[in-house]
Amino acid sequence: YDGRRRYDIISKVGKSRSYTIKDQTRELTPITSRVEPVFGFEPDSEDRMRDSTGTTLFTSDERFVPVQIILANDMFSSVMNLVAECTTDPAPCRWLDRSAHVR
Repeated sequence: YDGRRRYDIISKVGKSRSYTIKDQTRELTPITSRVEPVFGFEPDSEDRMRDSTGTTLFTSDERFVPVQIILANDMFSSVMNLVAECTTDPAPCRWLDRSAHVR
């Protein structure tokens, strides 16, 4: 926070249900969020922020792992999918271990 702008993030938790992502069906909990500008933004920016939405689909278990993030507004849309969980499939995560030791 830089002291010039302030916004609130308003989120709503949806009911868990089955989603199919990349041919895999799993029970996920959606959380939909939007940004509410409070002060410090130009009127056009405020409207764009209000029109932007984001939905994150989390596993419905105690781990609450984000599986998919969907962002959208009038300028772009983006979908990001979980590729691997390091605790269950460590192979894709090995680069994390190496980068932690780089000096």
